[in-house]
Parts: sequence; C-alpha cells; structure tokens
Amino acid sequence: MAIGTVTSQRIPTKLTLTAKEKGHGKPYMLGNRDVRLTATLTAEGQPLEGKTIEFTTDSTLLCTETTDSRGKATCNVPGKQHKETCYTATFAGDDTYEPSTATLCRNGDHGKHHPWLALHTQSGVSAPALLSAMP
Repeated sequence: MAIGTVTSQRIPTKLTLTAKEKGHGKPYMLGNRDVRLTATLTAEGQPLEGKTIEFTTDSTLLCTETTDSRGKATCNVPGKQHKETCYTATFAGDDTYEPSTATLCRNGDHGKHHPWLALHTQSGVSAPALLSAMP
C-alpha cells in the first residue's frame, strides 16, 4: 500500500466573449453606442453554471457576473466607447476548473461589418468575435 498525496488535475475551461452594440442617435456614430458583453464558459463542451466572470477594460473592473444554466454571463457597458477599446472576460478558476480568459478589441474601423477582433485566450484558443446590431 502506497502512502502519499493524491493530486487531482483541474478540468480545462473555454471562455468565449461576444459583443453587441446598441446605438443612440444617428446610426454608426462612434461613441454613441452602448456595448453588451456576453461571456460563455464551458468545460468538456458543457456549460458551467454558477461561476464568477469578471469583465474589465484596461485595468478597470466593469462588472462581476455569475454564469447561468447556459454558461453565460452578461455585462452592459453604457455610454461612450472609445474607437480602440479592448474588453476582457476572466474566469479565475476554482478547485475543479482551470482559469480562462477571452479578450475582444474594437479595431477602430467602425464602418466595417465586424469591427471587433478576438485576441487569444490564456490557453491559446482564439475566442470568436461577433458583432450584431441590436434592434
């Protein structure tokens, strides 16, 4: 019989981040759009419920939200958005699951169909960047 410490490995997670904009005033006027950020957290292809997600820009905390039964957490960022802004969603991990991060950056060219660029997550998997106009 062996005596020792049993270590269990944490399960890898995947965090994706999407952005939707809702404008005020004239369409496509940069700076007059609120942004809704949605992070989706999964592990082994299944959504993770009840996990804390922090949404930040630069080093500023925007929201701290908990994932729902679909693994989604949403942060609404009101007001003027700068031409080149990056948003990050972070799951810090826990005893069971590894941490993960996803970042989206506005590419500065608001007239293009997809003005958001995805950066790589901590695990090196690219998060999808999606933009759609809200009705």
